[in-house]
Amino acid sequence: MRALITGIGGFVGGHLATLLRQEGAEVWGIDCRPLSGHVADRGITMLLGDLCDREFARCAVRDAKPTHVFHLAWEFADNLARGADADRRNLEGLRLLLEAVHESAPAARVLVTSSSAVYGASARHPSEAQAAAQPPTSYAALVQPLASHGDSRVEADPAGVVSIGITEDAPLAPTTAYGLSTDPAGVVSVGITEETTLAPTTAYGVSPDPEGVVSVGITEHAPLAPRTAYGVNKAAAETAARSFRSLLGLDIVVTRTFNALGPGMPQRLFAGSLAAQIAAAERGGPSTIKVGRLDSSRDYVDVRDAARAFIAIATRPALESTVFNVCTGVARTGNELAEEMLAHATVPVTLDHDVSRLQTGDIDVQQGCADRLRLATGWTPTISFSTSVCDTLDYERGRVRK
Repeated sequence: MRALITGIGGFVGGHLATLLRQEGAEVWGIDCRPLSGHVADRGITMLLGDLCDREFARCAVRDAKPTHVFHLAWEFADNLARGADADRRNLEGLRLLLEAVHESAPAARVLVTSSSAVYGASARHPSEAQAAAQPPTSYAALVQPLASHGDSRVEADPAGVVSIGITEDAPLAPTTAYGLSTDPAGVVSVGITEETTLAPTTAYGVSPDPEGVVSVGITEHAPLAPRTAYGVNKAAAETAARSFRSLLGLDIVVTRTFNALGPGMPQRLFAGSLAAQIAAAERGGPSTIKVGRLDSSRDYVDVRDAARAFIAIATRPALESTVFNVCTGVARTGNELAEEMLAHATVPVTLDHDVSRLQTGDIDVQQGCADRLRLATGWTPTISFSTSVCDTLDYERGRVRK
């Protein structure tokens, strides 16, 4: 395998490069900055440059001659003023990379990394009631069909018209004898017949997805309803990838990774910030740890398990699907993560809830389902949540000592 990794110097890129080298792959990396210590000196051919530079992208792919491309590069804006420019550059970089692949390595398998952030408002925990107290407010959520028992909900009917209220396409679900309808056999029935639409509202009653797999958690069939600028930009990147696959015939697959956790985690993310503050406290820094919301739940997957999943997807010869969730299927609250990390702290620390750390567009629960990935590749997570948390903290301890 000749692997080309964009964004190789990032959180996931270094772990992916390490695993690929261990498996004997020839690894080429693209980044706009020199590699840090956790990635450097691992037999990697580095190409420093900007993917938004058309000539650089063309030369990089031409020289690497990859059989597999892992597109991890992503630019994060550090303020709102730069947000629109970062969004534009992310899509431009992807476009120029795929054009270069089409030109110099058209047979390569291209893995484009996306995020569970694209699910956004559609990310409902399976045990929640199907209908919320209030209808969704974002346009993306408005066009998302909502199952309910005779409730007046917002949905898009088959004609593509966004309607408020009950349309003629709403399922019939009478709750009184007066409203009873006949079943397909023409018999008027009182009670639930075999023709009744399945609409489970608990994990116990959860129904199979279109592939026939009974799943608990968000599957790849869930509608995209991003609630953050990051999620919107990732959804746009997925659209671009689909266009290149359909128009140019490129072999492109997309991964939607849930919350990655592990050594090297960026400090701008909750677990990385928590680990950095605890490590600093152990070295004599402030013993008060600032945190945001702790009651929301996320599906945390170890970054090394995620890297294994990327390799499993990229190397599978024939894939029936082109989009894969990468997750554990278990949702844990921020409080659980904090308690687990504090249990490994060597000094007493206290948590201070900082309202400035609350995120716009946050959702209560996000739990994924990786059944499709497991069935296609045999992948399952192998690193425990406790190990991931402990390794995240140990990495920050090492960084503090340097």
